[in-house]
Amino acid sequence: MKILFFDLEYASCMNGCKICEFGYVITNEKFEIIERNNLIINPYISNDEWDWWALKHILTRTKKEYEERLTFNKYYPKIKEIIESCDYVLGHSLNNDAKALNDDCKRYNLPSIDFDFYDVKLFYKEYKNTKKEISVLNILEELELKGEEGEHDAEVDAHNTMIEFKEILNKLGFSLIEIIELCPNVKDRTENFIVSSIKQNKENNEEIGEKTRKFAKKLKKIAEKYPERDNWPLICLSDSIRETTTEGRLRLIEAIFNAGYNYGNKVSVCSYFVIGNEYGERDLSCDHNIEDNKKDIKKITISELSKLIKEEVSQTGEIEEKVDFESPFMVALLESLKKRGITYEEYKKSFQEDD
Repeated sequence: MKILFFDLEYASCMNGCKICEFGYVITNEKFEIIERNNLIINPYISNDEWDWWALKHILTRTKKEYEERLTFNKYYPKIKEIIESCDYVLGHSLNNDAKALNDDCKRYNLPSIDFDFYDVKLFYKEYKNTKKEISVLNILEELELKGEEGEHDAEVDAHNTMIEFKEILNKLGFSLIEIIELCPNVKDRTENFIVSSIKQNKENNEEIGEKTRKFAKKLKKIAEKYPERDNWPLICLSDSIRETTTEGRLRLIEAIFNAGYNYGNKVSVCSYFVIGNEYGERDLSCDHNIEDNKKDIKKITISELSKLIKEEVSQTGEIEEKVDFESPFMVALLESLKKRGITYEEYKKSFQEDD
């Protein structure tokens, strides 16, 4: 029996992922290593396409080291042979890597590599009875394992995923076949994954498209009240600051206009960039414009934004609706809702959905 554990690193995920590392470990049924390697790949992309945040903070090699290697199409026969020669394929969050592999296959007009695979992260979530997302490094810590050093080196991550899976089996007293039979939900196949992703993306895009049209229509009405806004300093929010309701975001935008600032998503022309709790694509663009294009962009927190526009802004980039619950109308409305067994929050939500 041959078992493959593999991991990828990406140079960019703009319009499909571009792979720069294919790290793998092949073992027998006793998890004794037969072969291991890291194929370093030239992603063959322009400077603008590189994920500069990943290059500076995640990837373990320089841009030059990647660009001196062979491109994916040259490695394709070896990668295909490695995958198809093994009886079982495993990895951490492998659905992302399986899709990325076929993104590059498509880019080079190569046949897709279709295979069954098992996600070690999902095995671990079953083992721990948790729904919490978790990284390779954190699983090592929780299992009290000493893995190899070099996180985000694809070969190291593949090896550490292997020793995690081996330890899960040891703790449960299961064999590979037994845990697969007990956890059928961890199995997927690239062709099924791609088909379901296309269907899901189509449904999501239709829903997002309708919401976007409604949002744009309401925003246009608000913006028309401020014809001079293009001359005001622009405020841009990190795309990691995701609103929960469009109404809350619209109230924020109107407050920004009222304070004498403009609002937009074009980072390269903004004066203030509001950072969130995560690092998004706009954060990457902001750093690129500050460091490489020498743009004068001031990074501020949501708390600082609140002070700037003199309104309380939530962590999701919204301003809560100000309701005068003492007004005659609200008193009557709340009484009416109470008789019908409806809370004000339920009423407000249904109203927003109908809008």
